Amino acid sequence: MNQSIIYAIGAMICYGFTDFIYKQGANAGIRAEHFLMVQGWCFLPLVILYALATHSLVLDQTGFGVRLLAPSSSSASIISYAA
Repeated sequence: MNQSIIYAIGAMICYGFTDFIYKQGANAGIRAEHFLMVQGWCFLPLVILYALATHSLVLDQTGFGVRLLAPSSSSASIISYAA
């Protein structure tokens, strides 16, 4: 089977599981913003663990959002924003 199809099926399963948990929480009276906060608490550490496990975690200035604020991609402007 094509790897992209496997990824798509995995994403659909994860989305369905998340939707099921959300509906169970809604039935229990948990507000949506609380669910989203806990979902974020779980998602970020899992993404970091995945990146560490696959050796794809790259820490540089762009990883800290400094480059997103810079008007150009030159390193001089990145350093001036970081200071």
